[in-house]
Amino acid sequence: MARASQRAGKEFETMINQANQVYKLQGKALIFKSEPGVKTIRGNAGKIVKTIYAEANGLDYFGTLQGGRGVFFEAKQTKGKSFPLKNIKAHQAETIRTLDKLHTTTFLLVRFSDVGKMYLLPPDAFLKAWDGWTKYSNRASIPLATFEACGTEITASQGCAVDWMDAIKGEG
Repeated sequence: MARASQRAGKEFETMINQANQVYKLQGKALIFKSEPGVKTIRGNAGKIVKTIYAEANGLDYFGTLQGGRGVFFEAKQTKGKSFPLKNIKAHQAETIRTLDKLHTTTFLLVRFSDVGKMYLLPPDAFLKAWDGWTKYSNRASIPLATFEACGTEITASQGCAVDWMDAIKGEG
């Protein structure tokens, strides 16, 4: 089960990376995928015995849009008709909050694999759900209906499997 989920997550990541490459070629944006650092464990005589990935310390993607505007986003995939907030780490939510206060383009990009839809959720809608969960023990997930009402559906277009660029036009 976990392997299928990981494969699906990698597929979504590949789709986003492809879109980001198209944006680069079109001169619309330069977007990078954040990679977790690698920690090396050494044993006797300095011999490497294990290499592990450290936690990434930001959002999944970051870069610059045409015109010099910064952009940061977290990409997640989920099954069912709600997005579990436990899939976001506290430091990521706080990064989204800080970037939003700095008027940086930031968002959550979520693929609902069972439904076959993708949405871009702006920081205000995400943070309202996050704060409700963490501060008031409200619902521990964001229902698909919230993505439909507050987000923008993302489709394949203009040579991109995940064309998120149109959803952010007009911001900032």
